Amino acid sequence: GGSTDGTRERPPGRGAPASADESTASLHPCCLVHDATKLDHGCLVFRELVRTSKVYVRDATTVPPLALLLFGGALTVHHERHVVSVDARLHFKADAKTATLVKLLRRELEATMLDKIQRPAEPSPREARLTA
Repeated sequence: GGSTDGTRERPPGRGAPASADESTASLHPCCLVHDATKLDHGCLVFRELVRTSKVYVRDATTVPPLALLLFGGALTVHHERHVVSVDARLHFKADAKTATLVKLLRRELEATMLDKIQRPAEPSPREARLTA
């Protein structure tokens, strides 16, 4: 179950996210969040899946929904359903105005990062708009 503050309670080491090729996974005992009974966010990112007696997630950390919306996979806004999806796998409730603003902010962040990658020493015209 979850709680009203957006955190999720779980038994230690259990409840890791489903992966693309496995239906469930457990947190590896060496993972820093393994012994936590309450995660600060409902989503985890991880670096490695390890298969021993069962499938384990290693090097995992929780991720807030806004970080997934701004830096995750393909973003799709479903105005009629009041939902924003990341990679058609993660779905977040959002009214149309908020969803549109997130999509616009993400577009600006991606363009600014691309500017900085292509011309790291030059100030980006977008940079001033984002920091103002």
